[in-house]
Amino acid sequence: MSAVVEAKVGRRARGKRTDPSARKHVGDPDAEAAVGAPIDYDEVASLGACLVVGDGDYAFALAAARSAGGSAGWLTATAYDAAPVDAAAAARCAALAARGARVRHGVDATAIFDDGVRYASVLFNFPYAVRAERRPQIHDNRALLVDFFKSAEAVLAKSGRVYVALARGQGGTRFEETARTRFDAYGNSWKVVEAASASGLVLERAGPPRFPPGYAGGGYGITAENPAGGAIGDAYANGAIAHVFARAAEASASICAIDHAHDLSFWLPSPDGHDDAGFAATAAAVAGRFGAALKGAALADAYACTKTGRTARTYRVVVATGARAVSRAASAAVCAALCAAASETHGYESRSYGKVT
Repeated sequence: MSAVVEAKVGRRARGKRTDPSARKHVGDPDAEAAVGAPIDYDEVASLGACLVVGDGDYAFALAAARSAGGSAGWLTATAYDAAPVDAAAAARCAALAARGARVRHGVDATAIFDDGVRYASVLFNFPYAVRAERRPQIHDNRALLVDFFKSAEAVLAKSGRVYVALARGQGGTRFEETARTRFDAYGNSWKVVEAASASGLVLERAGPPRFPPGYAGGGYGITAENPAGGAIGDAYANGAIAHVFARAAEASASICAIDHAHDLSFWLPSPDGHDDAGFAATAAAVAGRFGAALKGAALADAYACTKTGRTARTYRVVVATGARAVSRAASAAVCAALCAAASETHGYESRSYGKVT
């Protein structure tokens, strides 16, 4: 089941972003059947160069290195803090260096350094936006994911993968336990698939994370001196979902892709001057130029103005990921180009008084 993000484009030209599928998650047969295979994090050692970001106490990186055995020259472990957060973290850094891993401090996951290495995998476990002045809100974490994916994609090898583990309910895919129990689970999530699509990445796999032995997911601010600070909590970590993303052209599959629906309204050149089939063909051609897939361009409404005698038609255009991942902004660009093409090819006059969103 695809999540659908809708936008009305008419006189008000204001976007409405909802997920109709999420409103009926309870008892939804598709949601009930969505059980992803576990994601084994030991696999990253065999892929090549691996970059771990946001590993505050370096516990994950050391567990991964130990599990893989041998030299850890394939691994680069980083954390946001400018220095190890405590003595235990410092000891892990020393152990990683002794195994041949690179260790770096002060690395922002939203502005990853570019040292020329193109990583076969980039990993971010349990990201969480931190605001010094207030408690972070859901839009802060959505923005964090958008910025992280943009930064990770820039240092990713051609066939590389991005791994993101999120606590229960945060991702917003059908693989979540909350997809079957929480009203509007998608709308109340961090929308990880949509965040990744802005950088041309699609979700290839998702399922419970199988972390290396010796690592248990924690939260921001957990240290030996402050073991309770920032903890995610067992209830959330136990329901965590690992997400594996790839560039659309390299992915073996694209799951949980988001369909972007836009209602486009046009004045017709004459009362009978409509060509619905021709418009659909034009829409498909425009979407193809953008590397997007067209899931529909059907008539949604017809209108006749009693004062002027002019007639109008509104089409619901649904744009989805095709050869390239399609974000909300990319789908809007497709529709803007479609409006121009419809004017040139069919003589349609757009009734949208604002930017397509």
